[in-house]
Amino acid sequence: NKICGTVCTFVSDSRKLISCHLSGHSHCLTLQYTTWVAFVNFFSFRYSPDVVFLQEVVPPYLNYLQKRAVSYTIIPGNTEAYFTAIMLKKSRVRVLKHEITPFPTTSMMRNLLEVHATVSGNELCFMTSHLESTKTHAEERLNQLKLVLKKMSEMPASTTVIFGGDTNLRDKEVNCRKLFIYIKHYYLSLFL
Repeated sequence: NKICGTVCTFVSDSRKLISCHLSGHSHCLTLQYTTWVAFVNFFSFRYSPDVVFLQEVVPPYLNYLQKRAVSYTIIPGNTEAYFTAIMLKKSRVRVLKHEITPFPTTSMMRNLLEVHATVSGNELCFMTSHLESTKTHAEERLNQLKLVLKKMSEMPASTTVIFGGDTNLRDKEVNCRKLFIYIKHYYLSLFL
């Protein structure tokens, strides 16, 4: 088990978004928790991100964040088992609303978490998810991704959508012709 984080910038060089898969359902939760606390403290201090997408959050992690990360609004996608969450820096991001869309045929309690917000007067929709895991759930994972893309396409033109998370996509799945055509169509409609 490992903790991984990816740092990328959005809006401008001074705005930062981190997406982090926490491996919260690890069997070695005590060691994992200690490592995770050090990781969160390091990234918070070093990068001071405006937005953090989290996957595999478990209740002890959420409790820790709610007590320690008081400069963030923390919106969980669930509060049972393991789930996603989005953290938004209160001084830089104004939350307007949030929505949780359950995936109708998930066998792993998966959903799409959306947070509508403004950053420096710009409307944004932050979306995160942890799509169905394992090779045997490929069809469900693709259905979940299609639902995410559909939700993205329904956003007003004035809203910038940023999606990040753990898609669990395999190379073979990304090469599906139908999915590629849908993504290409959506991508082109954004920039043309």
